[in-house]
Amino acid sequence: MLRRLLLWGIFLPLGERCSVDSLYDEGHDERVVSLASAGLLVQVVVIYTANALFKLRGELWTRGVAVEYVFSLHNLTTFVGDALARYPTILHVFDKFWFTMIVTSALLILLTGWSRVAFASLFIGMHFGMFLTMHLGLFPLISITALLPFLPSVVWDSVDRFVEPVVGALDEARRMSWCERAFPHPRTPKVLNDVRQGIERITPLILTFLLVFVLVWNAATLGYVRTPEQVEDTVNPAEHRWSMFAPEPRGTDGWYVVPGRLESGREVDAFHRGAVRWDRPSDEGLGFPTHRWLVYLLDLQRRDYGTLRPAFAKYVCQRWNETHDDDLTNVSVYYVRQPTRLDGPEPTERVEITNRSCSTRNRDTT
Repeated sequence: MLRRLLLWGIFLPLGERCSVDSLYDEGHDERVVSLASAGLLVQVVVIYTANALFKLRGELWTRGVAVEYVFSLHNLTTFVGDALARYPTILHVFDKFWFTMIVTSALLILLTGWSRVAFASLFIGMHFGMFLTMHLGLFPLISITALLPFLPSVVWDSVDRFVEPVVGALDEARRMSWCERAFPHPRTPKVLNDVRQGIERITPLILTFLLVFVLVWNAATLGYVRTPEQVEDTVNPAEHRWSMFAPEPRGTDGWYVVPGRLESGREVDAFHRGAVRWDRPSDEGLGFPTHRWLVYLLDLQRRDYGTLRPAFAKYVCQRWNETHDDDLTNVSVYYVRQPTRLDGPEPTERVEITNRSCSTRNRDTT
């Protein structure tokens, strides 16, 4: 999402307000209406709409229990999420509420004035709730940023009225002097001005192409448009789609245990660098160091990503042996699966992912 926002931002006057550039520019446009601004808004709505259409293909979201399944994934939830997971009735309400919001996300464009403010604020509030309750990396914060352009002028006019007395009280001459020293205003060579004018002439064509591409590409990810074989040989739209927790959230939780034998004969968990424990870790994230590690290791236990497994085992061996005197002789990588059972005990299953000798003559098995 961030890459797409930055792409549209190239064509938008982001320096018009609240920037160093705006200090040197005496005139400011009150409104910006262009293909780029339309593309930015459409991009965000397409993400929500595509995700809603994927969710409609499953049953859990329409039944109102999908969020409960999400909050049963302990490798995703924070301590706030774990506390909220104890109240399934509240989760059912959030399920219906969020699902209705994304299905009707086109209202972000269709509504105006304070109605749009209220609707966009609901999305912002829900994403902030995700930030508090789940380990999703920067996704919730990027989503909140993507929603700010939907706030209409009535919001920013109110912000201006609130900020103006504070800004007006500052010594403008001193502020400008400091900015000029810290950020000298660059002078654009005439050649670059000519290039810029040429680019401005073809910009509408570029933006039209991008806008059509966004719509067609997402239609292809949903299966509504067939792409040529030449395209699928290069990049498969199905691998780049907005299907977070869709059509249904994962129904299996899990964590990694990586027992390794040391030269001394002692057994350790070589990845977590501690004692071998097969029960569910008590720390947040179930032993996944970061959100990126979570995504990587969840892929690692899938059959389609079997080629990654030897490299991970090799990494575990090398990291341990580089930082310990008592070297590893071999490691085994296990993924402990725990299917979600909303109405009963949740059994576990140990699945060996790979094993490896850590000697100079390494052997991998998968």
